[in-house]
Amino acid sequence: MKSSLPNYLDYGKSYDKQPASEPQQAARKEPPRLSKARAWLLIITLIFLAELALLVFQLMWNYPTVSRYVTQVIERDIGTTTEQSSTRLAAMVDYYSESATRLASSPDIEKLFITGDKVALRAREESLRQQFPNALNVRLLSPGLVTVDMDAFPPLSYAALDQMRLAETGTLSPPVEVHLFGTLQQHISILRRVVNPASNEVVGHLMVLLPNEFLQDIFDDLQHAHGYIELQQTSPKSDPITVTVQGDNTYKAGDPSRVMPIAGSRWQIAYWTPANDQIYLFSVNVPILCIVLLISTGLLLVIVSLFRRLVDDSIVST
Repeated sequence: MKSSLPNYLDYGKSYDKQPASEPQQAARKEPPRLSKARAWLLIITLIFLAELALLVFQLMWNYPTVSRYVTQVIERDIGTTTEQSSTRLAAMVDYYSESATRLASSPDIEKLFITGDKVALRAREESLRQQFPNALNVRLLSPGLVTVDMDAFPPLSYAALDQMRLAETGTLSPPVEVHLFGTLQQHISILRRVVNPASNEVVGHLMVLLPNEFLQDIFDDLQHAHGYIELQQTSPKSDPITVTVQGDNTYKAGDPSRVMPIAGSRWQIAYWTPANDQIYLFSVNVPILCIVLLISTGLLLVIVSLFRRLVDDSIVST
């Protein structure tokens, strides 16, 4: 007779073969995920810290090299800025000076002054204005003038009379200069004497007057100007007078880093670099610093993302 008692041995075997529940399986799989996330978090953090440590180490260990580099960059910037502005100014001075010299020595203008035909002189003035379309005015003036004409355009000032006297008494052409500083009529004056070739006597003057905006436009177009630059007009009787500027005038402290005269004029360029080398280094290396900042920001975002994932995984595993 078969026993009706349950087969406990078989039951135990079947119980042992029951599959684990899903929560149990998930619990068994979570530790590897947490371990992997922790490893990545540690690696990225170490890379981030190593990047910052390397940057600080390079700056501290190679300070002489960095200082020498800053000096080279400053010298290069001084050269670039002053040469760029002086080249454009010299080109303007040369072009208008040579044009005025050529016209002043033309036989027809010499003849007009020798004959004293005022109607013909006024007509010739009008034709000369067509040759200088960007000029404010072109004048043919008699020598020996002693009276200013403030109604003229631009006004004939005492500075213009001094320029004429210099042309009449000297052997060289007067340098290009600016007249009527600080007024709405401020302008550039180029003067060339007209000489009678037979007697070598000064019989007249050719004056080309240009707008002051010529100078400001040159300075506004300057590139790589990290400091402060001035165009100054020199005078044997006073300190240089500022004509136009570009940059941050807070850098104007003490003597300029470089002064460059403009041939054929009374002008000179004075340039001041930033006083603080670190500020200067930052200003000229913005692209490099931006790249470093982007890399650091990217690593930081990766660290934050991995940290959040680690926290979420920890919450799920619990």
